[in-house]
Amino acid sequence: MAARSIAVRIKTEKVIASLEASLEKMRKEKESEKALREKYDKDYEAWLEKVKKYALSMPKPKDTKNVTVGSTHYHLRAEATNSYWVEVRHEVPVDKVPPRPEQPTVISDWEFRDAVDNIENALRLLRMTDQEEVSTGTYNKIAKYL
Repeated sequence: MAARSIAVRIKTEKVIASLEASLEKMRKEKESEKALREKYDKDYEAWLEKVKKYALSMPKPKDTKNVTVGSTHYHLRAEATNSYWVEVRHEVPVDKVPPRPEQPTVISDWEFRDAVDNIENALRLLRMTDQEEVSTGTYNKIAKYL
């Protein structure tokens, strides 16, 4: 069975209005991104402290299979600094700690600029046209921004 193409005809004014709304939404999300990231970082640090407190309240391990010891050796100018670190691993049941905060979705600067440029170019072209409807090919190219 051969695939049939579908002819989509949408009023140009509706597409322009939808693209403008998408552009405005994208700009607002980008502006609020920093505040969302700061809130996430704060929530994550609070969550991490809760997990650490719970892990420290657990009984000491009976054997050393989950204990790791390592050393670091630094040469800073003429001084040599040696230090050791000890890591104890605990299995922490998921139901004993609150859920991890969800990381906000962040769009990179170059992706944001690319999307804004594409939307602005599409809007410029759609405003210049005297056609009342948008063709399927044009719609397919801008559909991801709607």
